[in-house]
Amino acid sequence: MSRGQTPDVDTLLSLSGWLGVPLETYARGEVVAPDSRSQTLESIRSFLRADEALSQESADAITSVLRAAYDQLAQPPEVVAVEPELTVAR
Repeated sequence: MSRGQTPDVDTLLSLSGWLGVPLETYARGEVVAPDSRSQTLESIRSFLRADEALSQESADAITSVLRAAYDQLAQPPEVVAVEPELTVAR
C-alpha cells in the first residue's frame, strides 16, 4: 500500500481484522479516528496491577470505576468523511 498499490481481497480482510475496522467503514467513505480509550485504560490498569499495595481484585475494582467514569466523560471517537477509494483486484 505504501507503494501506491491496492491490496487484494484477502489482504484487505486481514488488514481490516487486524485494525479492528469493519470493511463497511471504507465502503461508506468514513474513517474513525483511533480510539485511545482502551490504551489509556489498559495503561492505568497495568500500573494498578503492578502496585504491591493493591490486590489484583482491588486493582480491577479501581479500573472498573475509572472505566465507568471515563466512558461517561470522554468524547466519542471522531468520524471523518472521506471519498471512498476502494478497488478490488481480481
